[in-house]
Amino acid sequence: MMIDIDDFSRMNEKYTRSEADDLLKKVAQVLKTTLRPSDVICRQAKDQFLVILPETRKEEVLELAKKVKDAIQEKMAEQQMTCSIGLSRFISGMTPQEFFLQANVGLYMAKEAGKNEACLYG
Repeated sequence: MMIDIDDFSRMNEKYTRSEADDLLKKVAQVLKTTLRPSDVICRQAKDQFLVILPETRKEEVLELAKKVKDAIQEKMAEQQMTCSIGLSRFISGMTPQEFFLQANVGLYMAKEAGKNEACLYG
């Protein structure tokens, strides 16, 4: 799961750097409380998170992504913050780069669909 905060540059313009960093910490906390203990949350870039979802079936992943997306929108409503999510599934023999690229394509699809979306690629 590749999670990108929609229009985070707007947050950087509206708030100080420290306040924008605090918003990212709040998003990380929302992820921690929304996801399962077995899920691994990582910060990928300034406004992007990666989540590894071990032992998650393809049928479950979109439901989990919607739960994450809705939680961020609800808990960060004061800042009008939303996120887009790209999803990929690991297939035996796939390289880490292929896995990451597929999640990135899913994220691009979510952004192209109007943001605040989750898309599975692969």
